[in-house]
Amino acid sequence: MKGYLIILLFFSSLSTASGQISFTSPVTQYWPNLFTTDFKEIDRSIWIGNEEISIISESLQGKEVEVYKIHSLENEEQKIIFHCTSRSGSPVTFVVPYRDSFSTIDLYRISVKTGEEVQIRFHLDGVRDFR
Repeated sequence: MKGYLIILLFFSSLSTASGQISFTSPVTQYWPNLFTTDFKEIDRSIWIGNEEISIISESLQGKEVEVYKIHSLENEEQKIIFHCTSRSGSPVTFVVPYRDSFSTIDLYRISVKTGEEVQIRFHLDGVRDFR
């Protein structure tokens, strides 16, 4: 519980501080529907700041930058939920579960192709604090 409180304080302080926290993710897991899941090896950096969440993806096809504006933050038991919008105005939700450490970040959004909710899980292998 002590570790969870420290993390809550850290994320709460992002709204008033000029700090950022960065995660690295070498593997991404996709759930396009209830019955299948795909894994892709894509190097990503996920930056959580006081107003935005940015995802920088690097692959053989090139580099992609996605930016999401944070509108609200919820602190629930063992997870922090960020309610955001994409540059196009689409709603996006990030869920950062916390147990003993950070191991995943989940992104929920509506698929442009199917109109259904898609879950994307970033498997984390590193974290850096840039206060």
